[in-house]
Amino acid sequence: MRRDSREGAVSEMDRLKQIMARLRGPDGCPWDREQTLDSLATFLLEETHEVLDAMGPGTPDAHREELGDLLFQIVFQARVAEEDGAFDLEAVMRDIGDKIVRRHPHVFGDASLETSDQVLKQWEQIKVEERRAKGEDSMFSGVPRHLPALLKALRISSQAAQSGCSKNTASGRAAGCAGPARKARAGTTFHRAGPRRARPAACAPDNR
Repeated sequence: MRRDSREGAVSEMDRLKQIMARLRGPDGCPWDREQTLDSLATFLLEETHEVLDAMGPGTPDAHREELGDLLFQIVFQARVAEEDGAFDLEAVMRDIGDKIVRRHPHVFGDASLETSDQVLKQWEQIKVEERRAKGEDSMFSGVPRHLPALLKALRISSQAAQSGCSKNTASGRAAGCAGPARKARAGTTFHRAGPRRARPAACAPDNR
């Protein structure tokens, strides 16, 4: 959708960027001008949970509104980063577009896949190659530090299983998996059976 303004027809995304620039500008809002990436972290988490709450059946209006609030937090952070000389919203959108195309060679390239399992296996392999290109050798480098404990355990368990580090396999019992096992145990105590049982069922253990 596009709307007319004094600057001419603009997309809703462009309009949102203009609103954000005005809020952060000299004649904008004192509260918005004071915000930093650190102060915005809590709002991002809060808006994410509100989106999850609104995703239930029969609440499309609430879902749309909460997605807008979450999008605004992304625009907000990108604006702060732009002011700091780090990156802008265009770079954010370009990077995610490039990533999605790169991780779907069966759609945007010559690869041919038939099943979701094949797609997921290819996705993980591409992620491994991307991490290696960045000099990140650990299989756990893509696991966010701030995940809830059980969800983090699920992600670590899943990553270990994809790499063959399972106690039910010979390779899992090998010394080469000792490092990942220590990583999974470090700093977090959890019921070991829970995440392993959740993984085949494709359910997140903290989503109760």
